[in-house]
Amino acid sequence: MDRHDLELFIEHRKAIVYGGGGGAVRGLMLVDNAVASEWHENSIQTCYIDGDFEAALDMAKFLLAHCQEKGIEKVYGFTCNHPPITRALEKLGFKKPETKAIIFEKHL
Repeated sequence: MDRHDLELFIEHRKAIVYGGGGGAVRGLMLVDNAVASEWHENSIQTCYIDGDFEAALDMAKFLLAHCQEKGIEKVYGFTCNHPPITRALEKLGFKKPETKAIIFEKHL
């Protein structure tokens, strides 16, 4: 992903930016619904999550609240196997499937 790709996510309102003091960015979550369209599901997925535990937790809470408001039934959390992020998703009730891939999902 390059700067242009990131700008497109932000422009299309598919980015959650977790800010810190002085305008610093402490976390970033990119969301997409391409898979939902392909699978004909009422779902959304993250395609990138970065940040510490607090940032990941707050961004995921924000995403879940948005999804509940919009009536979205399932959230897939695709992420790297970075303990602060995976712990945050697990704390919010995301379940890791029995595969080697790091894919979390939560039914709403």
